[in-house]
Amino acid sequence: MQSGRNASGSWPEIDERLQRAVRPAAPGVPCQGGYSAESCGLELRFGSRDQLWYDQSFGEWTRDAQVPIASASKWLTAAAIMTLVDEGTLDLDAPISTYWSGLDADHGAISMRQLLSHTSGMVHHAPCTHDQQIHTLQQCAQEILLLPLAAKPGTTFLYGAPSFQVAGAIAEKVSGQSWRDLFKERIADPLGMTKTLYGSTRGQFADTTSNPQLAGGGISTASDYYAFLDMMMQRGMFQGRRVLSERAYDAMERSNTGGVSRYECPLTEAACYPVWPTAGFALGNPATGSVPYGLGNWLFRVDSDCNGTLVSSPGAYGVHGWIDTIRGYRGLLFMNGDYTASAPIFEDLLSILDQRIPQRTAPEAPLKDCA
Repeated sequence: MQSGRNASGSWPEIDERLQRAVRPAAPGVPCQGGYSAESCGLELRFGSRDQLWYDQSFGEWTRDAQVPIASASKWLTAAAIMTLVDEGTLDLDAPISTYWSGLDADHGAISMRQLLSHTSGMVHHAPCTHDQQIHTLQQCAQEILLLPLAAKPGTTFLYGAPSFQVAGAIAEKVSGQSWRDLFKERIADPLGMTKTLYGSTRGQFADTTSNPQLAGGGISTASDYYAFLDMMMQRGMFQGRRVLSERAYDAMERSNTGGVSRYECPLTEAACYPVWPTAGFALGNPATGSVPYGLGNWLFRVDSDCNGTLVSSPGAYGVHGWIDTIRGYRGLLFMNGDYTASAPIFEDLLSILDQRIPQRTAPEAPLKDCA
């Protein structure tokens, strides 16, 4: 089943690729139950700042279904925290001991920038990030801050959830707001994201006010997430209102991992969830050791100054939202399946769009120079 509209022109090669992805018994999007009845299909939107070029859904999919977005949450979380940086309530490079008392010297020296770029040296996994019944966000952060560091802050990229949980708890402290209220006031309401909230990555996909999983517990719709991409594509502006400063946008979309090592888990792959033992990245992410990271998102392509030109924060259930500044468009592949199904679709879409949409600015630089 295909529904929606091609809002500008014809894209037969994309129609064919997505029809093939949802064909029964064909490699593509698995009909595996998942967390909702809409897990056997997908929708795709892309377009420029002023025009929607493509808007279609395929398979057994309810358009604008509200589904878990996993690590696509990180981009949203980082943006909400950057509003506090904009107003001067937080300093990206101040030690977190400025905001959280009682820390030892190693933990206290970590900066907000390191928390949001996975270079804090914190462990990649902490049980409390998945406990939405007992813990509060403040209690979970305190538990994480008592765990030994896996590396010296600023030396190692280690992708995971604990650092985002701590960053969110600090945001609560300095703002005097719960995470739900902070996100709603600063991101959701200004962008009209009425169906986006935070829950858990382990089956509890409902609004969680006490200990929301900030690195992977987001729940959203295609319309909501596309609005977020619209704001980011306009460098912080949305419908004539500034949500983020251009300075905040630049900080998020510039490499923060240059010169750091990549973590290698000393255990087996299964025991190292969610880290691959050889590459040091989360299970379900396409990156290799040469892909830089900004704040809350990957930089799959960069310019000569290590600013992201193709940026994204893909999720393990298949959501890919991306911005291509070289070609001047944003895209969103939205589904509720798994990453192994969505990754080849995403790569094929990029290949098609790279050929169809002309470059508007200078070509990118080698990733290795910025990683």
